[in-house]
Amino acid sequence: YFLLLLIEFVYSLRYTQTNPVFIVFVLVLYGPVLLLTIVVHEFGHALTTLKLGGTVGGIVLWPLGGFALCGPTESLSGDLKVALAGPLMHIPMGIIWWVIYVAVSGGAHGYWPGSTIYLNVISSGAAGFFEMLS
Repeated sequence: YFLLLLIEFVYSLRYTQTNPVFIVFVLVLYGPVLLLTIVVHEFGHALTTLKLGGTVGGIVLWPLGGFALCGPTESLSGDLKVALAGPLMHIPMGIIWWVIYVAVSGGAHGYWPGSTIYLNVISSGAAGFFEMLS
């Protein structure tokens, strides 16, 4: 997590001369949003472990993301459920991010991001994303 934030921050320094506010957007986008995504993902693992009778030692955030310190559950199928719970948490988060996208863009680009947005984000990172919203 912290490593990605540092890499994106350094990479975005090239945009500061033409758009000094860009650094703020990068820090907001990769700071709290990415942290929230990681924590919700790990909570999915941890809460499922507790529900299935396992133990949780905590959640650790480190430079490459995070991990939940989960003990084994009662069965192998329970462990599989724990493993799938984190990635499945991205479905409701995706819906929330989609609602935010529609609210911010006002439907100017449709209610589903088109290929133009994906191509701009891939080719120019967060700058392309914010360019599409304006």
